[in-house]
Amino acid sequence: MLVWLNTKYFFITVRTQLPALVYLLLITCIIPLQRFNPVLISSAILIFIINRLFASYKYEGLALHYFDAAFMAAISSLFYVYSIYFIAFIWIGLLIFRTFRWREWLFSVIGMAVPYLFIFAYYFYIGKNIKQEFITLFSSFTGKEMQVNYTIEFRIYILYVLFLILISSAFMIRSFDIKKIQGRKFFLFFFWAFIVSLLFYFIVPSVGIEIFYIVSIPLSYLIGHYFIFASENWINNVLFILMLAGVFLLVYFHPLLSII
Repeated sequence: MLVWLNTKYFFITVRTQLPALVYLLLITCIIPLQRFNPVLISSAILIFIINRLFASYKYEGLALHYFDAAFMAAISSLFYVYSIYFIAFIWIGLLIFRTFRWREWLFSVIGMAVPYLFIFAYYFYIGKNIKQEFITLFSSFTGKEMQVNYTIEFRIYILYVLFLILISSAFMIRSFDIKKIQGRKFFLFFFWAFIVSLLFYFIVPSVGIEIFYIVSIPLSYLIGHYFIFASENWINNVLFILMLAGVFLLVYFHPLLSII
């Protein structure tokens, strides 16, 4: 799906499967995430949301894309409740891709509300306590995340990933001016999606490491862009090999996380 998105909008400007490989490497290093969980569904839905946002760029007339995107965000939150913050991605898309049209902002709010209206209408029909359902929903955001002990090996690898993010960001800044306007806007969206996801992780105490599935989507394009267009020299070859080797060592030779 990551490859399909780039093939459709061509913001990296080459056909490549590298973002998918980078994504797999990023999420593989966290062993507790290697099981089926609802964030997998939400991260897949997020790709379709991004597709609708990108399709609204240069669209003539009122863009119903934002109703579709918000509707999918609400559906995603039924699987993974914290993905309700995808509405922030939609508003970022409105700010970056569209001139201000109040109806499009209203579309996003209505699209987000429709699935919940159906759900609570059903609860009312079967006689459930709707107030209690609201309390249960919002209490999900006030709990505490699962506590984990990070090994020294994992901390070192995360520092290495942060280093890759820094050099990839610096390379993106240097090449930003030579990109087409569409490519700039798409990468600007990924930047803010990454920032908003980090803020959500640090602000909401009950959000855990599973959000890494979502954070890794913009990172896979950023790091993939660097390895595709950076100079082909021994330094970059070593950086890529270290990324591969680091995941291998973490998964097969060291316990990454111990759950308390």
